[in-house]
Amino acid sequence: MPTTENTKKILAEVIELRDFVAKTQTSVEGCKNPKSLINMRHYLRLRQKDNTELQDRLTRLGLSSLGRSQPHILYSLDLIVEMLSRCQNIEFQNSENVLSIDEAEEIMAKRAMIFGGEPRVKKRAETKIMLTLPSEAAKEPSMIEEFANAGVGIFRINTAHDGPKEWGIMASKIAELNQNLHPQNKLKIYVDLAGPKIRTGKIRKVKAKIKLKAGTNLYITKKTDNDSFENAYSIEVEPEFYKKAKKEDEIHLCTPGEKERRLKVLSVEKDYIICELNKKITLEENSRLTIKSKKNIYETGILNLPEVTEEIRLFEGDTLFLSIDEITGYGASRDKNDEIVEPAAIFCTQKEFTKDAKVGDKVFIDDGKIGLIVIQKQNNGLLCKVVQSKAKGETLKEEKGINFPDSKTLVDAITDEDRKNLEYVLEYADIIGISFAQSDKDIIALKDILRANNKEHIAIVAKIETKLAVKNLPSILEALMYHEFGGIMIARGDLAIEVEFENMSYLQEEILDLCEAAHTPVIFATQVLENQMKNNLPSRAEITDAAFAQRADCVMLNKGPFAINTIKKLEFILTRMHTIFKKNRLLLGPCDIWNR
Repeated sequence: MPTTENTKKILAEVIELRDFVAKTQTSVEGCKNPKSLINMRHYLRLRQKDNTELQDRLTRLGLSSLGRSQPHILYSLDLIVEMLSRCQNIEFQNSENVLSIDEAEEIMAKRAMIFGGEPRVKKRAETKIMLTLPSEAAKEPSMIEEFANAGVGIFRINTAHDGPKEWGIMASKIAELNQNLHPQNKLKIYVDLAGPKIRTGKIRKVKAKIKLKAGTNLYITKKTDNDSFENAYSIEVEPEFYKKAKKEDEIHLCTPGEKERRLKVLSVEKDYIICELNKKITLEENSRLTIKSKKNIYETGILNLPEVTEEIRLFEGDTLFLSIDEITGYGASRDKNDEIVEPAAIFCTQKEFTKDAKVGDKVFIDDGKIGLIVIQKQNNGLLCKVVQSKAKGETLKEEKGINFPDSKTLVDAITDEDRKNLEYVLEYADIIGISFAQSDKDIIALKDILRANNKEHIAIVAKIETKLAVKNLPSILEALMYHEFGGIMIARGDLAIEVEFENMSYLQEEILDLCEAAHTPVIFATQVLENQMKNNLPSRAEITDAAFAQRADCVMLNKGPFAINTIKKLEFILTRMHTIFKKNRLLLGPCDIWNR
């Protein structure tokens, strides 16, 4: 390396940068992972400056560009200072108590033990596979063994589904399997707390609309005390009408907005009349059956139409009212000219978000299928305009997630229901995931519960799924460092909606880098090989996505009918990727792809 004015200038810049990073003031009293906390602070300090030009010049000199220095920031800077100083035969001074590369890797390997394995640095990385257990696993526990044999190392029990009895059966089977496994290969149990559910409320029931084809046989019977016929083509009518109908050859059927249809009476049996429909028609609440004689007209409605949840289909430009009152949702009311008199409305289960929202804020429902913007704030809720929907409209459904990406509302991530569920799962959980974690207070709350129950050995994972959680990630990581073992889950489903899909790739990279600086293991979650899991055929994009997942310490698969094949495919992809990457570091091993 030549001694030039350029290298002297670069050396001065690196020393200035190193001194700037080293000035970080961090209290580590009581911290279980003090070196990790200090290094994370160094990384955050480093990222306050734009170092891209310096990185390019370092690369041209054949030195580290700092692009892979996340776990040992100060050591990497010291190493560059030392090499540049030696080349110029000048004295240099290294920083004190610097975390070396070897020590950083040892810390990361130890902290990744929450997912199983050995507490030592491996030549090849190993990304563990987590699987969400389906409800059927409580009825057929043998499937858990099949999943484990296929490659699953961690099993996720989701407390948003099933109950303590089912969770206990699943945990017992895993404990049984662990009896025959080496301690380093024992299966782990990850328990996911449901957290505060921001969801749509119930929607009112209405009479179903049934479409019938021409030539359909209809059975007409009188109203009784019995339950409605299950057969949708059986029409129940008033007893008086039934008496008259038995004597007729023809019955008329009319639905508003459609032409009148004729029912030809084919036969009269003991308890019903068999008729034939001459043309197609829709049966609905306002449909009428009529008998027309020379003297009188007899009429009845259809009494046995089943009740169904009202279909609320929303199009771009429509309005929806999000209510803080616990109403039953309903569709829009329209006048004779089809103009909306009253917009569709639905209850939002987390009133705090609705109360704190502002005009202009974005709102998303059902994994972003329905996009809204707040156009008016009222005492009892928010009037929103639909700005995102399919061309044919999107159906608003019950119990679907609502996202308020512009909200800064903090609610407790651990609910009263979660606290009750913790009483059951603390006996067998290895890891507890906090859904909707948004600040360090959520981590501290769970730590207090674990301490009170003498269960501090259980690892804590904070699920990052909101914009606010991303902003508060450094403080969340810091809170985790005051617990022996902790991790982060990148919950890409809700998070992508919160930060907008096009920002997700960039953001997950930034989260992975910050977590590596904090020596904190990461779970990569949501829609990994989803088509493979559901249809046994992955998309090409899914394969690439799964390959990227090797950057994490653990990948989570959701349940599905093709779980075994999906597990095996993911394991194959990860194994191949680990031959060329160790986290984000390219491994230049031998390559025989182009050998002839």
